Amino acid sequence: MTGALNRISIKDEYTTLPLKSKLFQVAECFAKGDISLIVVEGKKGVVSGIITIDHYLEMISEGHDPKSVTCKDLMTTSFLMVERDSTPMEIGEQVKEKEVDAVLIRNSSGGIH
Repeated sequence: MTGALNRISIKDEYTTLPLKSKLFQVAECFAKGDISLIVVEGKKGVVSGIITIDHYLEMISEGHDPKSVTCKDLMTTSFLMVERDSTPMEIGEQVKEKEVDAVLIRNSSGGIH
C-alpha cells in the first residue's frame, strides 16, 4: 500500500484541440461541463500550451472575437510535464516557486495520462 501513496491519482478531465482551433470551439468544449482544461497540441501531437477555464473566461470578458481568436492566441505555457512514475514529492520540488496552471502527466508512450 505504501507504493500507492507515492503516485499521483488526480483525475481532472481534459480535452485536446489543435493550435488553429477558434475561441468558439474552446467555448464548445468547456460548455460540456465535464472538463477543466484544454491541452493545445501543435505538430505531431506535441503539447504547445494549455487553456484553463479561468483564462478562457478572462478572454471572453475582454470581448475577444470567438471566430478569429485561436488557441495559439489564447493558450498559456505555464504548465509542467512530468513522468507518470513521479512521486508527489518530486513534483512538488519541480513546482516549488514556479507559477504553473497545470501539471500534465506523461505516459510511457509520450502521450498525456
